[in-house]
Amino acid sequence: MQAGEIDESSLNPCQADQQIRDVTLLPKGLGKTVRVLVFAQGEATFAAQAAGADFVAETDEDLELLRQTSVAARQQKSSVI
Repeated sequence: MQAGEIDESSLNPCQADQQIRDVTLLPKGLGKTVRVLVFAQGEATFAAQAAGADFVAETDEDLELLRQTSVAARQQKSSVI
């Protein structure tokens, strides 16, 4: 075995300190658009918007508006197909 290689046969995945975890970035990503929804009130809404949140819901009315918009967009998309 060369330096830097791991002998996987000696690892026990039941032991937390012996588990191997890794992340791989795909060249074209997952093909999905990531959108961020933040539930916040007061000054936190401004901080969320400044941080780049796509949607900031401060009240139940905001959530209802987002839900209606989402449903309408899905209906429009399905009627185009």
